[in-house]
Amino acid sequence: MIEFVDAPRAWSAATAAVTRAGATTLAEAAFYQVPLLAIPLPRGVDGGAQRQNANFYASRGAALLADQDDPQGVAAALTHLTDTGTQARLRDSLAELSPAGAADRLAAILQEVAV
Repeated sequence: MIEFVDAPRAWSAATAAVTRAGATTLAEAAFYQVPLLAIPLPRGVDGGAQRQNANFYASRGAALLADQDDPQGVAAALTHLTDTGTQARLRDSLAELSPAGAADRLAAILQEVAV
């Protein structure tokens, strides 16, 4: 039995992921640019924090979003997630949200202000 997963290795090897929508999980997906389907915890479990995280990523085209209580919605989102065009669009959007993408944006702002 394997009790722990080497997360960096798993993220590096993944072509797509189905995850909850914790902030750290979504940040890791962005860093590794792994297209994902986010299924947030129900609002009653975490007060809606994961829903807010998932909405943020989905609104920027960086994740697909489905509710755990909607099997048809999950199935449809999984179908989209397996599409290579969808995966490419998600990767591009994730790159914008990744720490590297954020560093590039910050550098551009600093260069603009310094001139």
